[in-house]
Amino acid sequence: MLVLKFIFKSLKPFKAQQAFFVMASVAWAIDLSLRPYLLKCALDSVALEINFENNKIFFLYIILYLLIMIFMFSIEIIYEYVWIKFFSRFKANIGSLIFKDLIDQSYAFYQNHFPGGLGNRLNNCIGSIPRIVRAINEDFLRHLLAIIISAYTLHHIGARYSMALIIWVSVYMCCSIFLAPLVKERSIIASTEASRGMGYIIDILNNMISIKLFSSKNFEIKSVDNNFKEWERSSKDRDIILVHLYTLQSISYVIFQVICIYWMLEKNIQMSKLNLGDFILFLSISFSIYSCLLGLTAKIADYSENLGTVSEALNTIYSLKEIQDKPNAETLKVSVGQINFKNVKFHYKGIEPLFHNKSVEIKAGQKVGLVGYSGSGKSTFVNLILRLYDITGGAILIDGQDIRDVTQDSLRANIAMIPQDPSLFHRSLMDNIRYGKIEATETEVIEAAKKAHAHEFITKLPQRYDSLVGERGIKLSGGQRQRIAIARAILKNALILILDEATSQLDSVTESLIQESLWELMQGKTTIIIAHRLSTLLRMNRILVFDKGKIVEEGTHHELLAKNGLYKRLWKAQVAGFLGDREKGICT
Repeated sequence: MLVLKFIFKSLKPFKAQQAFFVMASVAWAIDLSLRPYLLKCALDSVALEINFENNKIFFLYIILYLLIMIFMFSIEIIYEYVWIKFFSRFKANIGSLIFKDLIDQSYAFYQNHFPGGLGNRLNNCIGSIPRIVRAINEDFLRHLLAIIISAYTLHHIGARYSMALIIWVSVYMCCSIFLAPLVKERSIIASTEASRGMGYIIDILNNMISIKLFSSKNFEIKSVDNNFKEWERSSKDRDIILVHLYTLQSISYVIFQVICIYWMLEKNIQMSKLNLGDFILFLSISFSIYSCLLGLTAKIADYSENLGTVSEALNTIYSLKEIQDKPNAETLKVSVGQINFKNVKFHYKGIEPLFHNKSVEIKAGQKVGLVGYSGSGKSTFVNLILRLYDITGGAILIDGQDIRDVTQDSLRANIAMIPQDPSLFHRSLMDNIRYGKIEATETEVIEAAKKAHAHEFITKLPQRYDSLVGERGIKLSGGQRQRIAIARAILKNALILILDEATSQLDSVTESLIQESLWELMQGKTTIIIAHRLSTLLRMNRILVFDKGKIVEEGTHHELLAKNGLYKRLWKAQVAGFLGDREKGICT
């Protein structure tokens, strides 16, 4: 149902082309019986007219036959031209529609699916849906109309011939309908295995450095071989079912032919006369219908595989969105940037609650540091503000507005985030920095890069700001990527600023320079900082110490040291230059 719904949606802009394709199919179905019938009439006229040269009716039928043949050739040529023009636009429309929904999926969706697998599914839909549309029009619609018209035509020879045709076609199609779900099921399994295998391969290619460092080439080759064997097995199961289908359908055709030829011979023996026109008409139509159905059966594998591929892809891409805007969601208006957690409850699926009735107020313009062990809730706290996950209870307010009542785009547009491990697009440095403010001028981009101390290394590159950074910014060092992320945030200049280990990959000299730029950026903004180096939090208005989803301590750096609690233990561990097993978690 999802596949058909999407196909109808994607075909909406192409109503004129679809109307032409349907009319061409009707013409094709009529022609399948019309020309054999004209030959029958021509042969019958020869039997009635002794003088062949004066048989004007015969020549009339032959001329009509030739004219219809020329007309059908013309239709087919026009059909192909229209299809070629339609095909490219249709594929582009499919890709655009799917991408719009794919990019709207929640953050958790992308954590649970390989990017390569999603790209493969998108590509499968672009390639397979046009083939499904063509199969429906050229195979199913044409053949259904051809069978109806052929049965009507054979009725002129005798009612039992048309009845035999209908019974044979029914048996033929029942075999197909009975086995088609099995073919589709095996096709979906094969498609799933293929997508999983390709996603696995892309994941390997993205982590090639790990394979080299751990000498795991043979292990990965064996894993890929196993994936391909699973795909081979599921494909073979599908093809065996198709062989059984061909066998049943061929037997049914032989039985149909034997019965109808026997009837025809019996009739002609009784009349002591051979009606050549009826023989030609019956044999032509029955063989044409058999060829159509045989071609249809041959395409069931391709059709089922395409249908299975598209069904699996669309079910994945259009799976329920965990986070959605309300129908009446408004645009977030941030005037001062105050953040309130009111009795917030949250837990990841299948995991015990992380936050339980958490209430926190971050006043406008405050600079708040978050510290704690790994898994204590610091990153989750930030992700909930960004609404990358939805809370299960309570409310998060920004300037008095519940973030669930506003659009996700407007929420994130008002928050600048510098992640610990920034990911860049395989685009130019200019485009990557400008991502913080799409409409920014070149001068604004360069000024932001200077403040982030990225301008220095950019100007040393051969193509300067036009240099491509590679997939995920692989051509840059970790520190260079982080400076680009900082430049983005500077350019965005949002009232709420979140820093997640923003200087963790920088050397000490560069970090000290950028700290001043960041401090300047923080002025007048509500700032939340997840810090590895606790020394970077000395100027914070407040520091929140997390442990197991709870804020166990709160205060300034000096106030927390005086409490002689968890924060002091973390501070001592860093000052001493040693972190115990549990304390090592503060870096995440």
